[in-house]
Amino acid sequence: RLQDMWLIVLALAVYRVAHFAIDDGLIATPRVWLHSVILSKDREWRVKLHELITCYWCLTIWISGFAVIAVDQFTTVPLPWLTWLAVAQGAMIIDRIVR
Repeated sequence: RLQDMWLIVLALAVYRVAHFAIDDGLIATPRVWLHSVILSKDREWRVKLHELITCYWCLTIWISGFAVIAVDQFTTVPLPWLTWLAVAQGAMIIDRIVR
């Protein structure tokens, strides 16, 4: 079914985007700079923001939400809230398998 394929494709895309943002060497220099700017002042919200952008599990949740919203602009996503969580969990499962 096409709907089942969308879940798989979205999970794969979210997995790749999350790893690009967190681990990929292509953006290593800007990522290090961003981390240093965020952590330049000792404020609790900055620490939480840093945790959000360095935690694969946290970032995957948010990227999944944006991916579902983007796909919903072009086609109807059934039960978007559940799809959001399913895509995030799918990306996390893929990460566990790959690692």
